[in-house]
Amino acid sequence: MSTSGSVGFPEVLRDFGRLIAALGEYRSVAVLTGGAVRRGTDRRVQVVQEGLTAQALRYLDLLLEAPMEFDAATLDGLGLDRPHEIRVPRPAAYVLQKLLSWDERAAGKRDKDAAYLHEVAILTNGAWSGVEADVRRTEASTHERRRWVSKARKRMHDLFLSTDAEGPLRVVRQYERLADPGARPTEGGVRRLMARFADESGLGGSTP
Repeated sequence: MSTSGSVGFPEVLRDFGRLIAALGEYRSVAVLTGGAVRRGTDRRVQVVQEGLTAQALRYLDLLLEAPMEFDAATLDGLGLDRPHEIRVPRPAAYVLQKLLSWDERAAGKRDKDAAYLHEVAILTNGAWSGVEADVRRTEASTHERRRWVSKARKRMHDLFLSTDAEGPLRVVRQYERLADPGARPTEGGVRRLMARFADESGLGGSTP
């Protein structure tokens, strides 16, 4: 599949890494396997050590595979005066984990998650073939991962591509909370971008 633009994938990875580091979204997390509740105990919050807990997220192991490394000192606003290497997930892994964990996310966080998916599509535009390569690699790795990618494609379809998709409205609603009026996307614009992203990143083609 072809992609528009001429942005190099390594450059996109660096920019994406800066975005995730700025969001600080995965500071204290743990991998959740099995049921979220076991013997009356909510396993979505796990104790790492006394006084320190971690949010347990399903499919988190996707984010830990082949992470990107870059120097956090290159981030404006952190004030770091020496190199500080950090690791962040690759765009495909980030998108897959967001799509796969959608049903388990609190209702109040879903607008933000939809907006994050939209931001990734914008940031990686011009290098979607690199995202597709990672999606295909994940899909081919194990039978379980193949099922995960299939499930993620269905979620992408339901969220952004179906006739009653709720994703575009959620994205616009999140932008209305954060952005000035001139920077807000339209529902139609979100739908068109995400349709192109799904098609060219290997996350399209699934219907209920």
